Amino acid sequence: RKQKPLLLAWNQSRFEVEQFPKGSFFAGQYEGRGLAVGDLDNDSRQDFVVSHINENPAMLLNRTPQVGGGLSVELVGTRSGRNAVGATVILTTTSGSQIRARVGGGSYLSHNAPAMFFGVPEGEQPLSLEVSWPAGIVQTIKLDPTLKKILVVEAVPE
Repeated sequence: RKQKPLLLAWNQSRFEVEQFPKGSFFAGQYEGRGLAVGDLDNDSRQDFVVSHINENPAMLLNRTPQVGGGLSVELVGTRSGRNAVGATVILTTTSGSQIRARVGGGSYLSHNAPAMFFGVPEGEQPLSLEVSWPAGIVQTIKLDPTLKKILVVEAVPE
């Protein structure tokens, strides 16, 4: 059955359903099934592709104003699986830490981009990454604050 897609936004105390003008994707109704997330246009903002039943997929480019920055982290395992499923990454910034886990699944018949995305609040800077690999190796990487993307290859112990 067709349904209206929902986009929830945090308003400092709870999530609320965003409202959109007629004619926009979020104003229509679809039999949506899958969602894939990634930075499709390389602008450091997360974009969406939504798959539908008996309709073309919808590609939704994120055009929201950018406040602060972001860091995209891609992992390549050597001793762990190449896709690094099961790895965790902790980004430490001047305002605190964020954690992401590399998972192998996602939405129905969909797959997210392999990079993990971290938002960096305005006025803050990324300091370091700690990657805990499934094979037991832990790597700590000091970051250049101007960096927007990083590829981390699992270290081979000596």
